[in-house]
Amino acid sequence: DGNVYVTTVGHVRVYTPEGDLLRTWGWTGSGPGLLGDVLGIAVSGDEVYVVDNTTHRIVVYTRTGNFLREIDGATDSNGNIVVPFTDLREIAVDRIGFLFLIDYAGQQLLKLTPEGVLVTAIAEPGWVNPWSFEVAIDRAGNVYTNYSDGWNSGILRYAPRPSK
Repeated sequence: DGNVYVTTVGHVRVYTPEGDLLRTWGWTGSGPGLLGDVLGIAVSGDEVYVVDNTTHRIVVYTRTGNFLREIDGATDSNGNIVVPFTDLREIAVDRIGFLFLIDYAGQQLLKLTPEGVLVTAIAEPGWVNPWSFEVAIDRAGNVYTNYSDGWNSGILRYAPRPSK
């Protein structure tokens, strides 16, 4: 829709491309649909995915701010949590709708369906640099994260795996 979605503690603000505030939603708290320390946001189709680091979950809204659901961890196809979220930092969505997120404490880069089902761990625990905070995806499907260890810094690229 061309709008800009911005997070602040407990809130999402939506601006026009010209910078005019359209709407604000979200309230501080830990219950369903409430937000705490918001660190990332991504928009895909009619859904807005908000990373809440306080409650270790992804809160999903409509573009107009109606609460839809929460994703409390990466699940298997039966809904059982197989990778609990411990310290979420950032989220991105590819053009197909898959979610990519960094779990800082788990040092993992995960790929999930929009419902939270684990597709793959792009980088297994310990393989994502402990100072990676950002994730981005280009049109070709390459996934990028930043890294820094106090002496060195840069960008890591994870190329998409070919389909079998």
